Amino acid sequence: MRRKRKTTLFLLFASALAAAACSSGQPPAPADESDFKVEAGEQPVDRPAYYSEQPAVIRMFTESAQSWPYKEDWPIWRWIEEETNITVKGEIPTGNYNDTLALNIASGDIQDVMFMTTNLANKYGAEGVLLDLSKHLDKMPNLKAFLEEHPESKAMVTAPDGEIFNTIFHGSGITNWMIWFAREDILREHGLAMPQTWDELYEVSSRLKEIYPDSYPFIFRHGLGNLRNFAPTFNTHIGFFPDPKTGQVRYGPIENAFKEMIAYLNTFYKEGLIPPDWLSMDVKVWNQAMTTSKSFITVQYIAQLEIINNQLQDGRLIFMAPPAGPGGASYIPNTNYKNAGYGVFSQTKNLDAVLKFIDFMYSDRGMEIASWGRENETYTIQNGERIFLPEFKEFSDLRRNVGFMTEGSYGKFDTDAMLRLIREDERYSYEEAPKYAFPVQVVPPNFRPDEMEEFQLLTSRINKHYEENMAKFIMGNRPLEEWERYVEEAEALGVGRLAELYQLGWDRQAES
Repeated sequence: MRRKRKTTLFLLFASALAAAACSSGQPPAPADESDFKVEAGEQPVDRPAYYSEQPAVIRMFTESAQSWPYKEDWPIWRWIEEETNITVKGEIPTGNYNDTLALNIASGDIQDVMFMTTNLANKYGAEGVLLDLSKHLDKMPNLKAFLEEHPESKAMVTAPDGEIFNTIFHGSGITNWMIWFAREDILREHGLAMPQTWDELYEVSSRLKEIYPDSYPFIFRHGLGNLRNFAPTFNTHIGFFPDPKTGQVRYGPIENAFKEMIAYLNTFYKEGLIPPDWLSMDVKVWNQAMTTSKSFITVQYIAQLEIINNQLQDGRLIFMAPPAGPGGASYIPNTNYKNAGYGVFSQTKNLDAVLKFIDFMYSDRGMEIASWGRENETYTIQNGERIFLPEFKEFSDLRRNVGFMTEGSYGKFDTDAMLRLIREDERYSYEEAPKYAFPVQVVPPNFRPDEMEEFQLLTSRINKHYEENMAKFIMGNRPLEEWERYVEEAEALGVGRLAELYQLGWDRQAES
C-alpha cells in the first residue's frame, strides 16, 4: 500500500509540473523520483492466491429456504466479490431441488458450481458430470489444509476409489442438534419434576392433560422423522447404524427396543397426549401450540429454544435431558455435521475462478467474512470484541438479511459468531447438547456406482415398508401383536443384504 501511495503521489507531482510548464510555455522539467522510490527491503503487497487477477463471473446453483429466502443482493455476495474479484450469480430451483438439478444436468444447462449433498455428488461424479477435486487440491491450498485438519470430513466426501466430488460445509452442524425442552414454569407451578425416563414423560404428560384438557402436552413435528430423536433413548436408531461397541451393522426398526418405543408412542396417541395431526404438523402449528400454552414438552432444533422464548409472553422453556427408555440411556443423535458442500461442473469454462472461489471459502479470511461480515456493516469492535449491530437481534436476522450460513455462502463457519447472538442464559443448551450425543455419528458411507444401484433399490422398498408400518403401529391401524410378522416382512425385502452393503461401505471408509 505504501508503494502504491508513493507511486500515486509521484504521478500527481509529475502532472502538476507538466501543467505548470504548459502554462508558462516551457517544456516540463524532468521530475526527481528519488523521493518516491520504494524503501530498501520494502516489498510490493501480493494478492492472495484466491484473488482473480481478471474479473470473473461464476454461476452457482443453490438452495432457498422459507426461513431465509435467497436474495441476489445479500451483502455476503458483495463481500466475496471484493475479496476475490469473482462475482457469484446464484440460481435457485423452480421446484424440488433435486428434480431441478436433474433437469439442469439433463438439459446441459449446468452451473459452474453447485450446492450438493455427498450422495448426489458421488452419483453425478461417477457419471462424469462433476470434477474430481482431489486432482486440483494443489490449486486450493486452503481446502487442502482444511481436509488434512479434519480427517472425518475428508472421509465423508471421499469416494470409494479416492475421488472427491464435493467439499463439505463445516461449522454449521451445531444448529443441527435436535434437543428436548420443556416449560419450566408450568412444571414448577404444578409441582411436577422434569421427566427423566419415558415412564415419567408419560406420567407428567398425563397429569398436564388433566390440568389442561384442551392441550397436547407432548408435541413434535417432522412426523416419523422425529423417531430419529427418540430411538437413541432406547439404545437403537431409526435405520442402519454401526453398533457402538462392535462396529457391526444393526437395523434399528426391527429391534425389540424399537418396538418398545413405538408402544409408548401408541399409548401417547391413544390418550391424546400428542396431537392427532402429529404425522403432518408444520412449523406454524407447532409454533402456535408452544407459544399459546397448548403444549409443554417438545423436541426441536436447538435454535428454536430461544426463538420460542422470545415469543412467549409469560413462561420459559429450558433444556431438558433426553428421557431414557427401559434399558436405554439419555441420548440424542449426534448430528453435529453437514454432509453437503460445493460440487464443480467438470466442463466449466471458469475453472480457475471456481477453484479460487472455493479456496477462498475455506480460508481463514473467507471464514471471517462469511461468519462476521464487515466492521460497521454487520458489527463493531467493543473492548476488543466483535459485537453485531443492534438491528441483528437473532442469528436468523443475519441469515435473512445478510446471507450468513445459507447454502453456498460459506465453506467453513465460525460458530462463535452465531453463539454471540444467543442470549447468555441460553447458551448453555449448546454446551449441554454434546454431552448427550449418541456414541456413534451415523453418516451413510459412500458407494461405488454398482453398489449404489443396489443400495438405492433396497433402501427404497425397505424405507417404504418402514414408514407405512410405523405410522400404522403408532395410530393403532396395525396391532403391535403383529410386530414379528412386520420384522419378517422387512427381512424378506432385503434388510440383511442392505446391512452387508452398509458394513462394506463403513469398513472401507475406516480403512482409507
